[in-house]
Amino acid sequence: HELGLDPQLTVLDPAQAALLAARTLEDLLRRHYAGTAPLDRAVRELVATHGQGRDEVIRASVLRLHEYAQTLPNPAAWLRAQREAGEQTTPEQMGEELRATFLDWRAEWLERLAEPAPVNPKAAAARNLLAECPAAPDRAQIAAVLEHVLALDRAWPRGTKTKLRPPLAELFEGAQFLADLAVVRAGADPLVEDWAWVRPHRQALLDLAEEFGRAYADAKRELAALDFHDLEQFALDLLLGRDRAGLTDLARQWRERFAHVFVDEYQDINAAQDTILRALSREGPAANRFLVGDVKQSIYRFRLADPRIFQDYARTWRGGPEGVCLPLNENFRSRPALLEFVNALFAPLMRREVGGVDYDADAHLRPGRADPPPPGPAGPPVELLLHLTGNDAAPPDGAEESAAAGDDEDRRAIEREAALVAERLRALQAAGRPVWDEAAAAWRPVRWSDMVVLLRAPRLRAEIYAREFARAGVPLLARRAGLYETPEVRDLLCLLQLLDNPLQDLPLLAVLRSPLVGLDVNELAVIRLAALRERFWTALVRFAEAHPPAPPPAPGETAPEASARASARPK
Repeated sequence: HELGLDPQLTVLDPAQAALLAARTLEDLLRRHYAGTAPLDRAVRELVATHGQGRDEVIRASVLRLHEYAQTLPNPAAWLRAQREAGEQTTPEQMGEELRATFLDWRAEWLERLAEPAPVNPKAAAARNLLAECPAAPDRAQIAAVLEHVLALDRAWPRGTKTKLRPPLAELFEGAQFLADLAVVRAGADPLVEDWAWVRPHRQALLDLAEEFGRAYADAKRELAALDFHDLEQFALDLLLGRDRAGLTDLARQWRERFAHVFVDEYQDINAAQDTILRALSREGPAANRFLVGDVKQSIYRFRLADPRIFQDYARTWRGGPEGVCLPLNENFRSRPALLEFVNALFAPLMRREVGGVDYDADAHLRPGRADPPPPGPAGPPVELLLHLTGNDAAPPDGAEESAAAGDDEDRRAIEREAALVAERLRALQAAGRPVWDEAAAAWRPVRWSDMVVLLRAPRLRAEIYAREFARAGVPLLARRAGLYETPEVRDLLCLLQLLDNPLQDLPLLAVLRSPLVGLDVNELAVIRLAALRERFWTALVRFAEAHPPAPPPAPGETAPEASARASARPK
């Protein structure tokens, strides 16, 4: 009742919300195409310039802007701030982004140049230039460093360029890109020129996104419906007020009601959700919020989760007065030798400058269990088995692969992978590899039931693994997708669809590509050339008419004679 919403409201599922948003944006664009107001003209110019006359790119940009704004605590304030920044005549934000990009590029190349510097004078000189640059350079200092780096590429001692330049090619390419933005020549500032060109289009896009937000909200209110973001934004209205001025009486009541607030998977939170939880939990001496998360497991960036929120908490609470940060890195599931392998593998790979997170001492997994040593030699606890994929892979058993088998190299690669895994598991079982039995608290020979195969995408691989394991005599219990999801049955279903209506491109291409016909992608492309803008069936018919098959040889006639007889027939 405080929000003025219909008590009988419904929550739209994502598909319904997307359909309503698309329809609302369609109506909005139609009005701008027919109008004569300044924003109407700006929208048409935006479509003509950035969409090259088509509005699909603009539609996607508006929806992305709206979606992102809804994950923030105050979408209207963020859009207003972006619009105010666009009203400035000097590109201050672009200058800051240039400085941040240069510092990231500088840090990367200081590390990369350390290896070739002792044997490559140009690398050593470039590294010295980057090292001498101030930690917080202004734009003039950035431009000077970049010009000095590029000057190194202009004069190479005879006979050294082909040998010494290749490791530095990316360095000079990046320096040239940054110099094109940083260096002011003949009074022409490239950032100012770019800003003057992009600013009106940027403002038009922001105005369009803000207008869409209002129209979409009206459309939902007319239907007495909410989408998922409304649940967050209306909760913020109740807890902080519509202007987000501070805690409301309702928020204070709920703060006192909760003894503790526990939140898991905090690395996958967005700013709006974090603000809701902060409004519902206490701070200071009465703090009652407990957050658990692991940035290494953040997988929802595509849903606009912001793992930096959790990282900021960890950084602020580690040793600070606002909270306590406890690393939960004891592992009770895995053997110590396995954890040693994992730590050794990821410590050099996961770095803040590469993926935004360090695999530091707190991230290292520490064994929480200690198994007794196995009786006798047990082999390494971790093995890495490699097999070649793609065109470089050798055919099985050294035989030439048939054309049909070679057409689907992905399936072939999965078959080889499954055969390799089955062979190794069978060898472990035959050798009686010792495993620790928790129930019996003793070592015993491995059983088939001790083994498991984990796949990233088992849906399309399970059937192939089942066949290869059956050939190797290895029992396998697989969660299979069902009869209609097997490749063979899917090919037959496509064939039935094709018999029902041949003017269906996807079933037709699936049948032509399958072992039923066995065409490769190059052959399909040649067929497509017979009718570029028609249905693929039309192209196939025209190709077949232009290339009739040779008749079978008559009794006593050789194949070349039959082919010559066919070519002599009148068309």
